[in-house]
Amino acid sequence: MEIQIVKKEFMHREICSMCFLASFGMALRIPFYKKGINREPIKEYFREELWNLIDRYSSRQVEDKEHIELIVTIKNEVNNKFSEQLSREGITFGRAQKLINLYLKYMWVCGYIKEPPHCPIDSQVIGKLGQEFNGVGMISMKRKNYDRIIEAIREMAGGQSIAEWELTFFNKISKR
Repeated sequence: MEIQIVKKEFMHREICSMCFLASFGMALRIPFYKKGINREPIKEYFREELWNLIDRYSSRQVEDKEHIELIVTIKNEVNNKFSEQLSREGITFGRAQKLINLYLKYMWVCGYIKEPPHCPIDSQVIGKLGQEFNGVGMISMKRKNYDRIIEAIREMAGGQSIAEWELTFFNKISKR
């Protein structure tokens, strides 16, 4: 196997692990999985779905509508396919967008894909947007909240892209 493919597969697995932790593991008060289940089939499903995004996002610029439809599709598919293994309502829109947007951010920064249309929305980003979004959390975030947040980021970013704005913001807060 060509070493470039091996490197890309390695980065994919490592990035998926970081994204799983950030999307599902950090909010332990609201568990994602039911207790005692084998999580590996769910993680493998996500790894495959995320891998499949690379071709789409590397070959062209994906627009907002298509990007959001992909988030909704993956969210609905995992909830249907793994409903017996997932807690409560399964994967929420907020967790799905965090997983997908964070994965795309890493793949963009590594140079595997073109710039993604959005950024991972989490408590840090929501907090930067002001009081209008108090009470909106990443885990409980609904699609309508997400649309409003994306528009608020777009306004705050001025002429900068959403992905560039968030990367710059993230680097600033990480230096503290």
